[in-house]
Amino acid sequence: MVITILLIIIIALAARKSPPCPSCTAACPGNWPGYQGKCFLFSDTEESWNSSQVNCSSHGASLAVIDSLDDLIFMLRHKGRPYYWIGLWKETSQLWRWTNGTVFNNLFPIRGEGDCAYVNDDGVSSSRCSSKRNFICSQPDNCARGKPSSLMENIAADVM
Repeated sequence: MVITILLIIIIALAARKSPPCPSCTAACPGNWPGYQGKCFLFSDTEESWNSSQVNCSSHGASLAVIDSLDDLIFMLRHKGRPYYWIGLWKETSQLWRWTNGTVFNNLFPIRGEGDCAYVNDDGVSSSRCSSKRNFICSQPDNCARGKPSSLMENIAADVM
């Protein structure tokens, strides 16, 4: 009898649909605004580009990658007054590269002669990487991560 009941519970849990992904605000940590499958943290502190990347990594994120002009517009609207480091840097070969390893596709102009990029009021500029600036971290939101959970994880979550 007990085995039959457990079997019915397991079958019922396996057959149910996964709950829908949480809303965009719930898909991101506390004060990280979400946009197009990403969560963003706009820092309150100023650091060098390298220290900013380390700080983002400590949150499970990286300096923000801009995948579209919509991403750039979102950042410009949310950044406030400070200038913010983003995850774009110039290699010794003079090739711009994102922190995720992809080569910059010239989606927007980069002003300045520096090796690390930041967003300012006019778009994107560059300066020495040792300059202190605020920074923007990004990470995929919970929906974009889309980790399917196993049957046993669902059962364990329901039991607890």
